[in-house]
Amino acid sequence: MPTEAPSETSFEAASELLRHLRHRPADANDPRALAEKFGLPESLVTAVVTGARRPESAPKTVLTRKLTLDGPRRAVKRLRESSRKLTGKPLSFLILTAVLGVFTMMSIEWAEPVKPVKLFFTFSAYDIGSATAVLLTLIAQGVLYYRRGMARFPAMGGLVMWVTSLIAVTVNAIASPKNDSILEVLFTVIFAAIAGSFFVALYIGGGTVLALLGAYARTCRLDRQDEQMSRADLLDRYFDLQKRLEKGTTKQRVAEWLDTSLPARIFRRGVWPVGLVGNLAIESLVLLGNVLQRVFGIEGAGFTMLGGVLFVLQIGLFVARLVLWITVGLFSGNVQRGIAVMTGMAASGYLLLFLPIPVIGARATSLPTLVTALFVMLVSYVVVGFSALAADIQRHNSRDRQLAGNDPALLMAEMLRIQWRLAEATSNVCVMVVDAAKSAQMKAEADPLTAEYSFREYQEWMAEIVKGFGGEVTATVGDGAIFEFSDCEVAFQAARRVHTDLDRFNREINRLASPFRIRIGLHIGEVVGDINEVQFTEVIDIAAHVQGAAPVGGIAVTGPVATCLVDEKFIPLADPIDNHTVLIAVESTE
Repeated sequence: MPTEAPSETSFEAASELLRHLRHRPADANDPRALAEKFGLPESLVTAVVTGARRPESAPKTVLTRKLTLDGPRRAVKRLRESSRKLTGKPLSFLILTAVLGVFTMMSIEWAEPVKPVKLFFTFSAYDIGSATAVLLTLIAQGVLYYRRGMARFPAMGGLVMWVTSLIAVTVNAIASPKNDSILEVLFTVIFAAIAGSFFVALYIGGGTVLALLGAYARTCRLDRQDEQMSRADLLDRYFDLQKRLEKGTTKQRVAEWLDTSLPARIFRRGVWPVGLVGNLAIESLVLLGNVLQRVFGIEGAGFTMLGGVLFVLQIGLFVARLVLWITVGLFSGNVQRGIAVMTGMAASGYLLLFLPIPVIGARATSLPTLVTALFVMLVSYVVVGFSALAADIQRHNSRDRQLAGNDPALLMAEMLRIQWRLAEATSNVCVMVVDAAKSAQMKAEADPLTAEYSFREYQEWMAEIVKGFGGEVTATVGDGAIFEFSDCEVAFQAARRVHTDLDRFNREINRLASPFRIRIGLHIGEVVGDINEVQFTEVIDIAAHVQGAAPVGGIAVTGPVATCLVDEKFIPLADPIDNHTVLIAVESTE
């Protein structure tokens, strides 16, 4: 049954009851004593105390528990932490994963019966298990290469995989009953070593690609963090660099191979002519080899001494072509230039095929030749692209190492770059500072909750007016606020609106016994950076001083602001503030 609301005469007693229970909640256990103390009905006090106590929530069950992603997120976080710990020692991790992978494959092979059951096409469960072991090993090591972002780890991993696999093959060959002599075992091991070398080359290439992608991702992440640095972060970095420069503990600058090596010096002077000449030389030797094959009838004639020499020559030319592609990518400067150079090299090599060469003739118009040339060009684009990416990463790492070594030129260059960034966002801003007069007394004489509510509404009320005029809230502190405008006239109109609407605010919203009475100061000036990020700026400082000179209910402006307001009337003050003339607006309301 609802209780009767307190009458107007007992409303003050009810407020005193609430204030008393807020400070002394233990007294809520005796409603009768509270009713007698404050002269209120006991039923009312009991209902208030009972209603204030929160009902105990029912225990959560599987059906009532809210489903969240906290569990999966924690699992992913733990997995990342475990992965980071395991990959903290790359060589140990590579050896461990290689041994586990090879041991798992050998165990599956030994356990496989003579005629296993085929589950998927011609693959048995043992085949699928071996493939899974290989895949998991490659994934684990690929994660390491991507995370570490260094090309030396794939090379180390390739060596570890080659040695581990060779040991496993040797053990398996010795234990196999099929091998009756030591020569058969030796042949198996030699064949495995040669075949494994080709697979290791592919392994190292794939691992290097992952390492490059990981290093590039890390470089992009660092660049994004640099771009997103706040003004405070930039200032901290600037003075840290200045401190390191002043200490003079500069290490000797280490020359990087991309800057000082012989290929770098040659290609820097002319990557186009070097690339074109090198490619024409290689393609000419390839054509010469084709002519010799036709002249001496080597194709399909079995193994001959000249055929072996030409085969070695073809392998050497393939390696030379690959080295030329990588070199172009490393020293061309960027991916776009490298691709352009490779396009020119491919076009010049293809033009050779139009020559009416004896024996083989002009082959440029044949479809197989065109398809082969396009395929080779696409492969060269991939190689050049990754090489240019590696060069870019190397330059980033080189710069970071030189900065860490306190190279004076780079320290000064970084400081200059930060200065430019800090000076980019320079603008004229009109700042309006508002302050409530005698706010400390207003708070001291009021109930804390009433004061908190009224001052919060006071700040929101001003912010709403300012935003209506296109202004922005820079800062709010208790009884004061700082607002930003791009135009003096608009700022002055907003200040007038605040004074005009203040009576309505005190009458309809303010719950304090004392009305709000405010002073407003305006100043315009240049701000370097975003005013919301700048911890100190002279514009705000002057506007705050000018606000202090304004009378209660008035608006004070500096000379630059008054110059913009040609249609307004002002009364100048005798004494300047911060070397600026201060004027009081004759009409502070609309």
